[in-house]
Amino acid sequence: MAYSLGTLSAAVQSALLADKPMMVPTNLAEFPQTAAQWRTAGSWASGSDDTATGYGGRRAYDRFPNSQTKGTTAGTTFYLIFDMHTTAATVGDAGTFDTVAILNHNLGTLLGAGETAAVSVEISDNSNFSSAYEVANRTNITTDKRLIWWSLGVPEGTTYKTITGARYARVKITTSASIAAPSIGQVIFGRRYQMSQRSNVPYDDEQYQSTVVDFRSQGGVVSRYKRNSGGRVFEPSWNPTGSDGFGLDDVTTLRSWFKNCDYGSRPFLFIDKPYSERETAFTSVTRAGHYVVADPALNMVASGPTLREAGFRFDEVAPFLSGES
Repeated sequence: MAYSLGTLSAAVQSALLADKPMMVPTNLAEFPQTAAQWRTAGSWASGSDDTATGYGGRRAYDRFPNSQTKGTTAGTTFYLIFDMHTTAATVGDAGTFDTVAILNHNLGTLLGAGETAAVSVEISDNSNFSSAYEVANRTNITTDKRLIWWSLGVPEGTTYKTITGARYARVKITTSASIAAPSIGQVIFGRRYQMSQRSNVPYDDEQYQSTVVDFRSQGGVVSRYKRNSGGRVFEPSWNPTGSDGFGLDDVTTLRSWFKNCDYGSRPFLFIDKPYSERETAFTSVTRAGHYVVADPALNMVASGPTLREAGFRFDEVAPFLSGES
């Protein structure tokens, strides 16, 4: 089966450019025919497996971004290769993706002063990538901050492609100087669920939390032990009607999102402000996407003939965006 290209609807594009939130619960990488590998030649048809022992490619799509996969050999060019299922019965909604994300990489840590990295993401119908099509790229990377592309295709930032039936994909990393093999915590080839509204107010869009344990001595001294710090908490609420702004249906969107994160039991990518928090005015890359878990319940109480009340709590999963630099 050959991959096919489509385009996000004008309604979804308009909502995104108006800075409405989006959720990405699916990941095509989670349906492998062959477990992902770091490959020396950027191809399944040549070269060899360069995946480091104990850092298998399955870590790239296990929904645990703190658990990284990495290669073995130092150099200036690295490939993480995917071989994915394409049949609708197997992959469901994940068969179409329009968003790509790379979480918890360490390129900035590995680069020296004045050195940079570039990352591109390609798909192909062939295992040797002779027909490679670039869906995302970013140059001049100098930090460990995550990479999230919400407009796929070339030229970057203007095409809003959707891709269906892609079997082969690869992440290509090139660096201006030789570095140790990089690590990646999660790669997402996801389908977005786009809201037409921002959250109801009051809404705290700067809510953080830390987890600590306090020990109180009999003398009154308090010792505080940190488990983690800097995680974001989102508590959005919406009043969807089923016929919402931009011609979108937020009731259906919320139901589909909830179903595709396994009814709230699995983490997903939440981008609260995709447009205003994009990296620059000239790119479709944002660093401000959060990997979160939702309270596992969907309640949309009818409060009128068409109006519903929907409220949620999303807790960020470590490693937290606030700790990336």
